[in-house]
Amino acid sequence: MNPVRLQRDFWLERAKQLYVGGSTRTNLPTHRSDRESLLIRNTEESWNAWDFRLNQGDIVRKEYIIKTQLPPESRSAVYPDDATLVRDLPLIEQEQLWSFLLTKGVDGNMRPDNLEWSEDRQRILFITECGNTLGRDVTGKSNTKWVVYGKPKQSYVGIVQAGKIPVLVEDLLSYYKLRYALRDTQYSPIALLGTAIRPDLAYSLSYVDKVHIMLDGDVAGRRAVPKIRKSLLNTKSFNHDLPDGLDPKDLTINQNRSLFNIG
Repeated sequence: MNPVRLQRDFWLERAKQLYVGGSTRTNLPTHRSDRESLLIRNTEESWNAWDFRLNQGDIVRKEYIIKTQLPPESRSAVYPDDATLVRDLPLIEQEQLWSFLLTKGVDGNMRPDNLEWSEDRQRILFITECGNTLGRDVTGKSNTKWVVYGKPKQSYVGIVQAGKIPVLVEDLLSYYKLRYALRDTQYSPIALLGTAIRPDLAYSLSYVDKVHIMLDGDVAGRRAVPKIRKSLLNTKSFNHDLPDGLDPKDLTINQNRSLFNIG
């Protein structure tokens, strides 16, 4: 019998966590070695694995494939007519979308359960607790990663709560990751949906004593910090300077918590 096929549950789970075009190396549980001989790949047509030591492999072809072409209406701010709850999609389609979110650091414990999918726009739709709906491109070919549909009720995502310390992040996925990481603490994440504080949020933050700033570890994020601090007026602020190229969703739960001295 083919050992790779017999251990499909092992390698297939890992393959589905890769982005399309990605690969990783490891060993089958039954073939421990310092040299990783099992190549696992996620291609547009299949998930597959090949063990170079055994010279055998296995493949699972995809019945449904997320398109890599950019749809003509991808950037439209009109709410898509074909929006469908992800949980109502066929299982294979759900797994593809969950795999995409996993590549962004967001797993099933962090994502909301009311996510929608637009096949026409190739976007995952996030209906936030603030009433805003945002669509995230999955093709990787749009220069507009996020689209806000309709007229947003507020310029940010999150709630400025009495007795909670706001933590400012740039994007929605970092917000979900940090909200989960800090769920049992005094901190409450806010997604700026960019690098600037707009007037409605600045007004809400004028009533809090302390704010933590946790923008992306890049030039744009670091340049924005002094401007944000200036807009906070008399509010005391603390900045978390993340490593180059990383943002909160790239960090593990423990790494995020450790930045706040939480075990």
